Amino acid sequence: MKGLLLKDLYQINKYCRSYLLVAVLFLGVSLFSDNNIFFLGYPCLFANLLPVTLIAYDERSKWEQFCGTLPYTKAQLVSVKYLIGLILQGSILLLTGAVQAYRMIHAGTFQWQAWGMLLVMLFFISGLVTSLALPLIFKLGTEKGRVVYYIMVGALCGLSVVGVTIFKGEAVSALHSALVLPILCVVTIVLCVVSWRVSIAFYQKREI
Repeated sequence: MKGLLLKDLYQINKYCRSYLLVAVLFLGVSLFSDNNIFFLGYPCLFANLLPVTLIAYDERSKWEQFCGTLPYTKAQLVSVKYLIGLILQGSILLLTGAVQAYRMIHAGTFQWQAWGMLLVMLFFISGLVTSLALPLIFKLGTEKGRVVYYIMVGALCGLSVVGVTIFKGEAVSALHSALVLPILCVVTIVLCVVSWRVSIAFYQKREI
């Protein structure tokens, strides 16, 4: 498992540094933007996209066939992609939290509740996209699965914009409830665990 994780980290360092650079640039821009939700959400989408990109590299290089000669199970091959996604999303959330805390403190508007609400919402959106996308990728492959992934992300973005526009006041009031944020965290974790198990089941049945 450690070898698989190192292999993916080496691939990210070799082929995906531009993704990480763009994510950092967007977080930097968010420091100077009053309406910065887009600049905060985009790095999270990059973190979700990187495991999919790694799977695409594996398929293109025939790594999956080669890996069949090594002492790794299909469950481990799936699990390492979820672990990579968790590491990347956690890193992006930590950076986002630090950037926004600095921005709020500098502007004199820092509030623990608002700061925590922002991070929990980004955590929920990232977890939701990952939970829906990776099972499709492991079942259909990256060529078909990537198309579904883009359609799904576009639909989620569209629904979120419409929902915020229509129910803005009610949504903000609901998010300020003491129970909503912990519930969102628990729901996100449960979705990711279920998604991981479903992905393993799909991948074990898939012919490689």
